[in-house]
Amino acid sequence: QNQPLETSQDDTISEDELLQRTHPVAKGSFPTGGELITAFVDVQKDLLYYCVIAWKPDFTGWIVDYGAWPDQKTTNFRLSQAKKTIGKQWPGQSLEVVLTKALNALIDDLCSKSWQREDGAELSVSRLLIDANWGLSRNIVYEFSRNTPHRAVVMPSHGKYVGASNEPLNATIAKRTGKRIGEHWRIQKAKDNPAQYVLYDANHWKSFLFSRFATEPGTAGALTLFQASPRIHKTFVRHLKAEYPVRTSGRGREVDEWKLRPDRPDNHWLDCAVGCCVAASIQSCDTSAKKPKTPKKKKTKGVSYL
Repeated sequence: QNQPLETSQDDTISEDELLQRTHPVAKGSFPTGGELITAFVDVQKDLLYYCVIAWKPDFTGWIVDYGAWPDQKTTNFRLSQAKKTIGKQWPGQSLEVVLTKALNALIDDLCSKSWQREDGAELSVSRLLIDANWGLSRNIVYEFSRNTPHRAVVMPSHGKYVGASNEPLNATIAKRTGKRIGEHWRIQKAKDNPAQYVLYDANHWKSFLFSRFATEPGTAGALTLFQASPRIHKTFVRHLKAEYPVRTSGRGREVDEWKLRPDRPDNHWLDCAVGCCVAASIQSCDTSAKKPKTPKKKKTKGVSYL
């Protein structure tokens, strides 16, 4: 009948384990080995949430920064209780105007900043995705992405819920369609707008994120948080654990379908961390990536001179 069969059991990493999962470098910096930086911005009416992650090509990652705009001056807050909001920055102005101004302020800050590696090297953001799923913000994000001075690295994105009853995201997409196709994501043009956007399977990439958290720190493909006390990371980690996977069978395959917990906690930094993973895949990160072998020196025959 192709009806999905669900098995509910959250065996992903716990909040306490996540709070202990830090690398020995402070916020804003990352260990030696990181070669690129990605960022993601989650758009809400009152706040913009963001996350920044440094990566090795093999998907070893270090969360170097996260936050909200306007800055709440604390890490312990809920969206519904935010004291500083986008609307309060420019009272009486339209959503289009205030959201564009907010995006300008945050994106300019993220893309203009140099993020320092532990060995002193400085890197800038290679790819930044902006959530465009909220219907009222969709065209605003599209127009902003086309007109920002940082348009070379900025792109709108849409996370799509692909469950067991659905076909895989790119199952029916022909290779020669003008679309760039990757691991459960694709880049394509909007039908009613000249902007390009990223469409990705949100369920797949949430599972992928937690597979990074399930990898032993210090090994290839592991993801860790910047050095800080558990108190600092507590709200961020709650966002990460706001959803749980339900293993579901249907159409001859098994997938994790992610559900929001019954108390409906904030999950915006979860979306940001997932988006950073997608952006890294777009920039060619791959769990199977290996360091290129150092070419062997060619042996040369001895030459005698008379």
